[in-house]
Amino acid sequence: MKQWLAVVLCVSSVAWADGEPPPVRLTFQVQSASKAVLLSGELSVQPNRPAAMERRAASGPERQSLSLEVRPLDDGTLLVRANWSDMTADGAAVKWEPAFVVRRGADATVRLDYPGGARVLHLKAQ
Repeated sequence: MKQWLAVVLCVSSVAWADGEPPPVRLTFQVQSASKAVLLSGELSVQPNRPAAMERRAASGPERQSLSLEVRPLDDGTLLVRANWSDMTADGAAVKWEPAFVVRRGADATVRLDYPGGARVLHLKAQ
């Protein structure tokens, strides 16, 4: 049985000043090419301030890290910038920095294909 250590780093502030947009709740899941879930969760992200989640194997090189930042756009959509990195059991590193637009209440999916694998980020902004 593999054991994991999960660390959640939220740089976002719980309270926001007058005039600042409210936090955005992001539900996310990152999958491999075989549709295995590598990392999933929910973060409350203050616009223009990154929030991150990381998971490391209790032993061995495996780890997954995801940082998310949202920026409200003038048309009411959100620009999401993700920073993903992981280390596989055999020591291979995957780094990916997608940016995409999503509306509150909507789902978005972005995919990275590479020789021998893939990463898929599913995200819902609320």
